[in-house]
Amino acid sequence: GYMGHTDCASSHQSNTGCDVKNMDDKSFGPNFNSNKGGVVVTQWTTAGIYAWWFENNKWPSDVFTNPNTCHYGEPYAAFPFGSWCTKDHFRNH
Repeated sequence: GYMGHTDCASSHQSNTGCDVKNMDDKSFGPNFNSNKGGVVVTQWTTAGIYAWWFENNKWPSDVFTNPNTCHYGEPYAAFPFGSWCTKDHFRNH
């Protein structure tokens, strides 16, 4: 994916914050529907938030049982935490 907005402040750009656009046209809209969906795997750890996209029936065999993202390749979205954005900005709600 690629960054849509690089200013992650929620007070700018109509509260969009940072966003990542997935380049795969089967990941949204009519193509997503005609492809019978897919799976987005999101990993949220103390290191950051990461997301992988898989087309329908092309996901890893462990995705529904015990996901191991080490084998999923590069995520399409990566938000590593650091001094610019600490893990304290996120909470389970």
